[in-house]
Amino acid sequence: MGVRKDFIANHYLVGGDWGAENFPHAHHYIAEVIIESAQLDKHGYLVQDEETLNYLVKGNMPKRVTKFTESLERYKVTELSEGGLNPEQYKAEWQQLFDRGWKPNYAMDAKVTVKYPFVQEYPAKRERTLVDGMIGLNDYSYNWLCFYGNDIDVTIDMETTKEVSHISINFLDDPRHWIFLPHEIEITVSADGYKYHTAVAEPTNYNLATALDEHYDAKPVNFNFKLFPQRVRFVHVKVKNQSIIPNWRYRPNKKPMLAIDEIYVN
Repeated sequence: MGVRKDFIANHYLVGGDWGAENFPHAHHYIAEVIIESAQLDKHGYLVQDEETLNYLVKGNMPKRVTKFTESLERYKVTELSEGGLNPEQYKAEWQQLFDRGWKPNYAMDAKVTVKYPFVQEYPAKRERTLVDGMIGLNDYSYNWLCFYGNDIDVTIDMETTKEVSHISINFLDDPRHWIFLPHEIEITVSADGYKYHTAVAEPTNYNLATALDEHYDAKPVNFNFKLFPQRVRFVHVKVKNQSIIPNWRYRPNKKPMLAIDEIYVN
């Protein structure tokens, strides 16, 4: 079943000097929703192979994305949301997902306990966002769990012990929206949920000391941690937020925000 709506949205902004946005103006939108009943699965664009049990990209998804972006171009739509992606960038993001495929993860669909509150305005799938098998891209409002002014403290319970030698975590770096990489990341693991020990001290592929260097582009950043092979059931991730907004992005009353996505354990 598919529903499509072509409409014009009129609006203007108040409460500050927003330039042209303070005056009435219009945006052209196309809304398209497709639901596929029996073919619908919890990952949206992935389907499980019955023999290998791995997840593959649905055969019709690339064509659907191409058809949708062609419609946008035909109607001369230049951005999918205000200040957002243009049709070509939208198509490129989907291609990243298709090329990436599915990465095996012991933590997928595991029980997740979150200690500090996340931003309710952008709940994604709540705690499940961290173990749902889907990665976030450059848009913080989609598939990222955001923590405004708070640290992150989450525990993953995989229900049984697994032989683990690698953990990786995705964070969004988007200073334009006051989203910064962490100040510090600590990972501890346990086989029984009582005795935890430090798994790694530093990520193997990124220097956190550069997190507040001036830049304005948005991008996901993956942190990889290597462990000595060991039996693990519980993974405890503590992430310390930045304590200040750097001068080059300072705004009164603004706090730094963390955006975390998939936690992979394998």
